[in-house]
Parts: sequence; C-alpha cells; structure tokens
Amino acid sequence: MLVLQETKDSLKKRIINGLDSLNTDEIKKIVSMIARLSGKKAVKLADRDWLENSISREQIHQAIKKVRKNKKA
Repeated sequence: MLVLQETKDSLKKRIINGLDSLNTDEIKKIVSMIARLSGKKAVKLADRDWLENSISREQIHQAIKKVRKNKKA
C-alpha cells in the first residue's frame, strides 16, 4: 500500500523489490496493462480537447498527413 509519508527512494526500493519477485511474463502483462490504460486516458483527453476546440476528424487527419509528410522530407 502506498503511504503519503514514503520518500521517493523508499518507494523506488519497494517497487524494485516487488519487480524482482515477478517473472518476465508477469512484468510484460503489467507493462501492457499500463500502456492500455495510458492510451485510453490519452484518447479521452484528446477527445475532450477536440470537442472544446471544435476540431473535426478531417482536420485531425489532415494534420497527421502533414506531419508525416514533413517527417519524410
């Protein structure tokens, strides 16, 4: 359990010790779960921003194409 009074170093040690007890497959599952949750949160935030700024999907698509084109150049 996370306690607010814990220092950064003590928390880091607890996490490292916890990861040492896991096998590679378990760590992969945890990282995958964190990535999915992060992705879902990013999509929610982006959707909210797009709605607030009245940006259409077509405008987003055009912006993505422009960025990809500039990367190739």
